[in-house]
Amino acid sequence: MGSRFKANARTISRTIEDINNYFKYLSGIGNKGFDCSPRSLELIQEWGKKRNKTLEEIRSHIGRCTRCGLSGKGTPLAFGKGHPKARLMFVGDAPAGSPSERDNPPEDPAAKLLTKIIQSLGLTPESVYICHIVKCPTPDGRPPLPEEIGACFPILKQQIQAINPDIICALGPAAAGALLNTKAPVSHLRGKFHDFLGIRVMPTYHPTHLLTNPEKKRDVWEDMKKIMRGLDTA
Repeated sequence: MGSRFKANARTISRTIEDINNYFKYLSGIGNKGFDCSPRSLELIQEWGKKRNKTLEEIRSHIGRCTRCGLSGKGTPLAFGKGHPKARLMFVGDAPAGSPSERDNPPEDPAAKLLTKIIQSLGLTPESVYICHIVKCPTPDGRPPLPEEIGACFPILKQQIQAINPDIICALGPAAAGALLNTKAPVSHLRGKFHDFLGIRVMPTYHPTHLLTNPEKKRDVWEDMKKIMRGLDTA
């Protein structure tokens, strides 16, 4: 392996030297440069720029995830669903349902309420993107632990970069805390936009919280109105 690498390195070095000598020769006979087509110039400008992965590439790279204790034995995870270039992205804490039901948990009251919230914006679940800071259900629906969030957060960051939404709605303290790097309660964060990677983030209460605290629905509706205005001016 080592000798093959050295041989390849010598070949590359000789090739670069030959190219350099040829350019010197062209310069010596008066050649001052080359004309490039607009497309060639565009490609040259793209060299060295980091390209964001697509959602398909991110999901393929994850494979059968075993990054934390939630992954069990590599059972299918809830990667996310919706429009790959959605202007609005919802980020929750953890998916509901058993491993075989992660993408479409049946009769999940919080998921049904989130659908109603999305529809109140004049949108559909298919026109937005919905995912979570961790991709596997937590035991008994508890909040994700810091180490679980840490294991999944790079995946979420890549998803956000791939989608590049105008606005992210962070549902609940775990999602808001992870995106904004804060331990402040949602009650202190909601009602105004924050920033993550240059994208506006509106924290609000999680639908699960609304099921037991229906009086907070008014606050969520106020947050949704600000999101709608934000989308209109984006």
